[in-house]
Amino acid sequence: VLSMAAAAVLAVGCVAVPLPAPQAEPETTYPYQDTSRSFEERAADLVSRMTLEEKASQLGNSTSAISRLGVAKYDYWREALHGVARQGAATSFPYSIAMAASWDPAMIEEITDAVSDEARAYANDKGSYLSYWSPTINMARDPRWGRNHETYGEDPYLTTQIGSGFVKGMQGTDEKYLKTISTIKHFAANNSEYNRHSGTSNMDDRTLREYYTRAFKGVERQADVASVMSSYNRINGVPASANTYLLDTLLRKTFGFDGYVTSANYDL
Repeated sequence: VLSMAAAAVLAVGCVAVPLPAPQAEPETTYPYQDTSRSFEERAADLVSRMTLEEKASQLGNSTSAISRLGVAKYDYWREALHGVARQGAATSFPYSIAMAASWDPAMIEEITDAVSDEARAYANDKGSYLSYWSPTINMARDPRWGRNHETYGEDPYLTTQIGSGFVKGMQGTDEKYLKTISTIKHFAANNSEYNRHSGTSNMDDRTLREYYTRAFKGVERQADVASVMSSYNRINGVPASANTYLLDTLLRKTFGFDGYVTSANYDL
């Protein structure tokens, strides 16, 4: 799993957010400042120059600025399930479950293209907030779950198609830079709120692969999503955010995901 410190650099680099002038301009140009290098190379160089305290400051969703290195503060927690949320006035589109009822991934892509336009406008005004923890592509299997309206229903194929359209519209079509970062969530088998920090979703491997994670695999392969959020719950007793099988064997080695993972929080 890519460290949040490196992810912070990649997130800022990928979406081309201009860094504010540091308080003390470095006399030397370091590799991480060289825009001709790859994002991965620049991130590795920058993280190598951080102190332990500075690395720790990048681990939450709201990160601190590191003035001596020219790193701006950044906040990962934004939402855009049906329009930009928690920013101010923005266009409100139909909720997720209604979007799925359209059966029209191309229209969803047009919607989120407009959403990401507004997200960019707010970023230009506030200087941050280009990472969006959307869409929710968990399977809506239990009507008692209070967040079914955030999903695209209980069919993994439909969820893959609608979710892929959503991600494409949010991330844009530029070959190098992302318009915004879309984070698909919650990986995986998350469908309970009252005990989401302590409950466990128990199932056999076939059910996990062919049903509960199938949409994550599909959206990754069709839309090249930049970020995945782990779920709050445990999978067969192991917390999702510390689950090697889930995050390494399935997500990276099987699905081919090469972005960064945003972890959920736990009360262990």
